[in-house]
Amino acid sequence: MLEEDPDVTAVLVMKDDSSAGLLVGLYAAGRSVPEDVSVLSIATSSTNADQHFPRLSTMIAPSRQLGNRAADALIDQLDGTSGELPHFLLPCVLRVADSTAPAPA
Repeated sequence: MLEEDPDVTAVLVMKDDSSAGLLVGLYAAGRSVPEDVSVLSIATSSTNADQHFPRLSTMIAPSRQLGNRAADALIDQLDGTSGELPHFLLPCVLRVADSTAPAPA
């Protein structure tokens, strides 16, 4: 990532498991979170975000609603009542923690 865009100031992590590697990689490259690079995670729980240093700011996805929608879509496909995948937006909740800050000047 830093080779492609050495001036990056923020990263959005879409998978909880990727956060640790990203934080370690930024540290190894001499980048400080959040002073140099802000990290925002789309996560299913704040518990996972709190296991990192610094604690990750997160967009907490509504896991129960996502699970219900996924189960409904699977049942519809198995029953043959739906031929295409459903598209929907569910709001996330922003929880600001220690991994985000204003962009550096």
